Amino acid sequence: SRYLSHIDNGSSIAHALMQTVMDPLPVWYSLLFTLSILSFTWDKIFCAIFLLEFVVLDGTTQYLLKAVSLPFWNLMATFLILAIAIHIFSGAYFELFSYDLEHNHVEPIYDLWSSFKLALTYGLRGEYGVDHEFYVTIGPRMWLDLAFYFIILAILRHIFFAIIVETFGQLREEKNEREEKGHNSCFICVVARHDYEKLGLAASFQKHRND
Repeated sequence: SRYLSHIDNGSSIAHALMQTVMDPLPVWYSLLFTLSILSFTWDKIFCAIFLLEFVVLDGTTQYLLKAVSLPFWNLMATFLILAIAIHIFSGAYFELFSYDLEHNHVEPIYDLWSSFKLALTYGLRGEYGVDHEFYVTIGPRMWLDLAFYFIILAILRHIFFAIIVETFGQLREEKNEREEKGHNSCFICVVARHDYEKLGLAASFQKHRND
């Protein structure tokens, strides 16, 4: 049906065939077919991917995925800012507090790249910041630890997640508006339920819409 609709819209046969093949559902089921072969011939671990079929069949989970996919570039831009800010902090830690880096809880740090990986992994993922991997101090490093916590964790990381939450809220509002409009307006004459009931006609709004 998608192929014929593309043909009806004026697409060429090759272009319509390409659009049909690149549709998400054919791609997904082609992937499932490939994974079924791999699970039968190689390892049963590939069968676990089949559980994602629930996402394809359930509309609510699709909205959750759209909340991440729609603002993808905004999320990537925010993550880039996060990486740059963490790189700046890791450089400050490396230059000013190299002793703390060499004697952290994870592993000794001897170069800037290792310092960046430590700040990115444990600083971004942790609840208290990268200072949680060092010994506790209220000395000069305290101000750098506080700045890392407020800038990276309290601001930038929350912005990253707020983009996802806001997008999901917008998608849910749009869904509720469509459902409200579908239940309380006629899709033929576009008359709202309350406007129809004001006319005082003998037929009910439900009967009018069904007829």
